[in-house]
Amino acid sequence: MARDLGVALAPVGIGFIRREVAAGTPVAEAEQEEAERVTREALARLDDVTARRLTLGPFVDNLPLRDPQRRLLRARLQGSYGADLGTIALRSLGGGFGTEESAGYLRAAAGNQSLGEAMARRLGDLRLGREVVTVGWSERGVSVLAAGGEGVQGGTEALQAEAAVLAVPHTILARLEFRPALPEALGRALAALPMGVAAKLAVATAAPPPLRARQDVAVPYWCWTGRGADGHARSALTAFAGSRAPLETLRTAEGDPGPWLARLRALNPDLAFEGDALLKDWSVDPLARGCYSAFDNPSWDRTDLLSRPAGRLAFAGEHTAGMESGTMEGALRSGLRAAEQVRAILSAARPGRQS
Repeated sequence: MARDLGVALAPVGIGFIRREVAAGTPVAEAEQEEAERVTREALARLDDVTARRLTLGPFVDNLPLRDPQRRLLRARLQGSYGADLGTIALRSLGGGFGTEESAGYLRAAAGNQSLGEAMARRLGDLRLGREVVTVGWSERGVSVLAAGGEGVQGGTEALQAEAAVLAVPHTILARLEFRPALPEALGRALAALPMGVAAKLAVATAAPPPLRARQDVAVPYWCWTGRGADGHARSALTAFAGSRAPLETLRTAEGDPGPWLARLRALNPDLAFEGDALLKDWSVDPLARGCYSAFDNPSWDRTDLLSRPAGRLAFAGEHTAGMESGTMEGALRSGLRAAEQVRAILSAARPGRQS
């Protein structure tokens, strides 16, 4: 998709899975590879009945690993899922765990925002600054009532369409007013789906830093540097923390990057920071209410329901992406799937006409 949109990609230069333990007992790369292999083998031995009832936390706790290996694995997964591992469905881990590291990692050379900007340029009618209040739907079409936006008469704007794709976080979708209400099973599934929480911090460095991927297993959080579009290290350090406990330790909800910066200085004493740090805590964002879905076992059983159309409404977003939930790739693929569903809906409603 990036190629189709004309968005340049660049190698990051580091791995996102194997990390240096910078606050805790070191775990060599070979030991991390071993932990990944042990995890894959344990997953392969599970029968379906057992896998359906297990959560990720107890599964990791019972793997035959050294304690430092287990602490690193737990810290990494806790951050990635944005939730307590005791609540996460083991089935969401997938049998290919750890194998993606060998493929290397690419980033949008001009930043992830460039993907959204490139897609926006292809749209003939893009309206920002509106908040959807009500979605009406029937066999004949869809109506959307939105509030806000410069020049919107009476503060609201009504839009009519033959069909619609709803691509918003499930926490927001569950709170939207639908007329009539969504099918009961879908409404319950959206309301019950847990949402992970996460925060990210980026700060400029005085000089291009050495490449690194470092994990604090105590808080936990991790930080990294990477290459820019020119192939050289960017003068920046980025950090990410997922799940409630580290966000409370780092006090991210207060909006002050100071507590996190202090820990980053201690973890990276060779780097000099400059300028103001950028901090984003998605748990306090009213238009997100979290980072991405954190499937428990009951919600994992309902994954097919979340991606199923309701009348002329199709649903997109990472929470509808199954094994790719919680990822940009999953969100993008869900949009393509939803577009095909809309095409099928319109074709069925207009036999003999091409959608």
